[in-house]
Amino acid sequence: MTSLKRKAPQGGRKPLKRSTKPLKRSAKAETTRKDREFSLAVRARGVCEIRLAKGCRGTPDNCCHLISRRYRNVRWDEENAVAGCYPCHLYGTTHPAEWTVWCMNRLGLAGYRLLLERAYERKGAA
Repeated sequence: MTSLKRKAPQGGRKPLKRSTKPLKRSAKAETTRKDREFSLAVRARGVCEIRLAKGCRGTPDNCCHLISRRYRNVRWDEENAVAGCYPCHLYGTTHPAEWTVWCMNRLGLAGYRLLLERAYERKGAA
């Protein structure tokens, strides 16, 4: 019978050199890190701030953005996020008209408009 074990490579390969430079994070990894930290900070408020759904649990399971995370100008803005339980977050997502009214009541009409303007603002525009 022949042995199935592989033999060590001949010729004595050199071990790989390790770089001493700090690793650069990709943009996606950096965004994920910021999202995680921001979510924890918002959920640390301790209670569901939304209270829209019938099945509200009162525990802050989610970081809920008033304006979509797509708009990076306000993605990590404390004014644009509330702590919410899963049922309330789902309710706000599936009932956008009621969500918008709730957001306007929370921030006031002028505050909501300012938040929208910041969200839609183009960086570097003259």
